[in-house]
Amino acid sequence: MVLKMRTFFIFLVAVAWLTFLGSFTTLLAHDKVVIAGTGDSRKLLRLLGEEYCLTHPDILIEVPKSVGSSGGIKSLIEGRCDLARVGRPLSANELYYNLKYLLFARAPIVFVVNENIKAVENLSQVALIDIYAGRVTRWDELGQLSGKIYIANREKGDSSRTVIEKVIPEFARIEPFAGKVLYTTQETARVVSFYKNTIAYLPLSEIPEKGVRVLSYAGFFATQATVHSGSYPLVVPLGLVWHGELSPAAADFIAFVSSPAGTKIILASGAYPVSGLER
Repeated sequence: MVLKMRTFFIFLVAVAWLTFLGSFTTLLAHDKVVIAGTGDSRKLLRLLGEEYCLTHPDILIEVPKSVGSSGGIKSLIEGRCDLARVGRPLSANELYYNLKYLLFARAPIVFVVNENIKAVENLSQVALIDIYAGRVTRWDELGQLSGKIYIANREKGDSSRTVIEKVIPEFARIEPFAGKVLYTTQETARVVSFYKNTIAYLPLSEIPEKGVRVLSYAGFFATQATVHSGSYPLVVPLGLVWHGELSPAAADFIAFVSSPAGTKIILASGAYPVSGLER
């Protein structure tokens, strides 16, 4: 009887060990694609990654916190990620490394206010400059009942700010800026959705689901039609960058991004996919 019990116990241990090894082997079998870089496409690429993994459970798509476009490319060159996500074209210095660049979407840069700002619908270029230069400091000067304007700005070199400065040279010449400088898209989204009377700018694809209102700029809302026609000129290019030969998993994910399923997610997020002819 004791021998049978011992044999049965050994059998249970063996089954448990084999089960553990099977689970561990399954974990090791996952291919992981790390996509580091700008916050301007972090939310979008996470959505794309989640959808992709539904049909590719053996592949993990990891989209870590923002380190900026330049930080993503640095991580790529140093071998710490498979793809870099960027919100701008490659610079001349970056081209030196023989990097490959894919423009996969364009995202309108929109000005947003906390949801408590109800009366302001449109932001003219003059009003924009006056707010960020600190000449207009209260919402009642723009039609809101009352309240001080709290300004969230981005650091010099940020892709969204770079787009605004290119389209609106007067914005680039503001010195000094009013308000507070924030260093990630995600922090900007959190601040404007949480704090009343706040204004900020960020890609339409990265705006929070609650707590904000999107303003029109110079009489135009950011739509696919206005972006395509050029009526809405504030648009950031969203790209993926790699170095050398792509892994099969990374190549397959890039193909998914440009597929009908990927295109549907890009459009639903507020960005606009780029066709092969537009690249």
